[in-house]
Amino acid sequence: MSAKVLVWLCLVGMLASRMGASAADNAPTVETATVASGLAHPWGIAIQPGSFDVLVSETSAGQITRISPAKNHQASPAITGFGVESENKPFGLGWGPLGLAFLDRVTLAVGEGSHPRGEDLIRVYTLPDDNHALTVDAAAQKLGPIAAGAEAGGGEGDFLCVANSPSELFVVGEGDREQGWILRAALNGVTAGQLKTFVKTKPDTGAIAPNALAISKRGEIVLGLRGTLDKPNDSVLAFYNGRSGKLLLRLETQLNDVAGLAYHPRSGLLYAIDLSWSDPSRGGLYRLDSVLEQGRQAIRPLRVATLERPTSMAFAPDGTLYVTVLGADVSPTSKSGQVIRIRGEL
Repeated sequence: MSAKVLVWLCLVGMLASRMGASAADNAPTVETATVASGLAHPWGIAIQPGSFDVLVSETSAGQITRISPAKNHQASPAITGFGVESENKPFGLGWGPLGLAFLDRVTLAVGEGSHPRGEDLIRVYTLPDDNHALTVDAAAQKLGPIAAGAEAGGGEGDFLCVANSPSELFVVGEGDREQGWILRAALNGVTAGQLKTFVKTKPDTGAIAPNALAISKRGEIVLGLRGTLDKPNDSVLAFYNGRSGKLLLRLETQLNDVAGLAYHPRSGLLYAIDLSWSDPSRGGLYRLDSVLEQGRQAIRPLRVATLERPTSMAFAPDGTLYVTVLGADVSPTSKSGQVIRIRGEL
């Protein structure tokens, strides 16, 4: 049976699949280009509405960097002064700022990873129109922390991914691996309420930690969850109801370490990046196609582009995709990180 586009409809409390436009078995033709290099472990990315500048968290440099396509991809600091911590952090790297999400044209939410479990915050900044650099303490809002307690165990943190619907902000991280929390804060415009625990993902999925997050057009929370870094093909895709937190669907991805998810703004196709920490030859951008296997819904990942340890991804409104990669050198002091631009038949 030929692969079909992965499209999900939530009907009468049940998640059903609908056959969409045909998706060819052959990988689409794309062009890749390096638009920024010399980055210190880039691990988060967001496209600014209006300017379409690319904001990247250079996590081990403790800063957010702005890359401007309109200025020949010139790079400049956007927010500086984040702390960096390496002790007991995933992947053995120094972690500072991580996940990024724009709430409107100038409001940027930043997930931290520089503190012990239970102390990291989501910091929300109002970026200036003249693009002068802010410092970490210029945050207009601070959400959290999720301290140690009965629900959050030793506390949450290492906030890899931030995403939002019009009414809510969602956060996932690597902090509390016993539960794998989705966190949530209500939004009134760009003003966020208290950050609270929302859904435990580990009991539902069996995966170690949610490392990728997207919000569908219907408001479902779409998670990519990784297993162990040395075991192949153990990442999971999970869909949750954005209001109730109910698990709607869990699927094996056949990917090693899903690190990012994003819907194409025009086609609606769902794409993933595989960090593939232990086997970089399998790292890349994948289109997630829906197939039926023995009458059951399943995923067939189709590699669109080979990438060396990709960590985050974001689509511009015109369908151009930007991906951060660590590159070949993942030593603590490396600056081999890049931003890759991907265009073509996505």
